[in-house]
Amino acid sequence: MLSHQDVTTALRQNENDNKDGMEMSLVVMDYQRKMLAYAGAKHPILYVQQGNFHQIKGDRRAIGGEKWNKE
Repeated sequence: MLSHQDVTTALRQNENDNKDGMEMSLVVMDYQRKMLAYAGAKHPILYVQQGNFHQIKGDRRAIGGEKWNKE
């Protein structure tokens, strides 16, 4: 699993002026088991199930970047 510290290290943010982070979403669908796995940084997932609209909120934080330590 990728952590905030892994991103900070990979971008060498302790060594330079790079303050960038990442906001992304990842969806994995298992059609055989009829399951969906979702991970999202600041991005919700919207879906319809049996005619009903649903939303799952993403995490409040992105990973990497300067803002992460302030939230």
